[in-house]
Amino acid sequence: MTFKNILLVAISLAIITSCIKGTSTPPDQLSVEVANINNILVQNTTDAVYLTNQGIGLAVHAFGENTPPHGGQVVKFKYEGRLLSDQSLIDSGTFNGPLNNFNVAGVQMGLAVLPTGSSSLIYVPSKYAYGSNGKGKVPGNATLVYEVHLISTTKTMSEQTIFDKDTAAIHKYLADSNITTAVMHSSGICYEILTEGTGAKPNIFNKITGPYSSSLLSNGYVFDSGDLTDLRLLDLIDGFKVGVPLLKQGTKARLYIPSGLAYAARGATGIPANAPLIFEVTLTSFSK
Repeated sequence: MTFKNILLVAISLAIITSCIKGTSTPPDQLSVEVANINNILVQNTTDAVYLTNQGIGLAVHAFGENTPPHGGQVVKFKYEGRLLSDQSLIDSGTFNGPLNNFNVAGVQMGLAVLPTGSSSLIYVPSKYAYGSNGKGKVPGNATLVYEVHLISTTKTMSEQTIFDKDTAAIHKYLADSNITTAVMHSSGICYEILTEGTGAKPNIFNKITGPYSSSLLSNGYVFDSGDLTDLRLLDLIDGFKVGVPLLKQGTKARLYIPSGLAYAARGATGIPANAPLIFEVTLTSFSK
């Protein structure tokens, strides 16, 4: 099994978008709005920018260091929503609740991409907001832009129980192996620098290249190895999304990843359910 097959995971946007009620926004309207959003992103030379497959635009002022939220988790974020056309304010406040409960689906979808702690603009086509009918201060077919700061993400009770068990197992493994140089990260991963690089650090929107090997924490079974080739961090497991941006280009490191930041209860070929993992990776290069 190749690394691409074993490590690529679908961001849980499908769960979020499945909650969106149908709108009468015609496909050509969406294309026009997405083209406009893309044009705005291309001209932004200050922020890290990304356009999702659904047409949600992101312009990140500052990246957080913890995992993006998933459907079902509770999120807390500050926001200001405006019409893109004239920047008039339509809504603002602090949201604290299940991610799927926020009233604009496009904001849900944008937040699901952002590491917790990030500050960003989220550009939302009308299809993922109020459609052709509009609502209140929002006219029909209106593209929206939200300024957000994702303050915190809270795991579900079952996720937290498994997370606590996994992190305890990782810490025991490090102690039993007399590994004293590993850094405990706030996300729950631990990372050990084997060879320090001298280059810049990537962000979650970048594509990474370099050799890797991957094994089970429980018994050392190596289930995969090979070379990463221009794989976007956004498309990889959460443990990579938070772990690799901590590494300078040229760094060889070992990542100890709780199962909830890897394959969780679903597992994968050669990977049992709820299995903490070890990845050894060299960040040879990265690109936009």
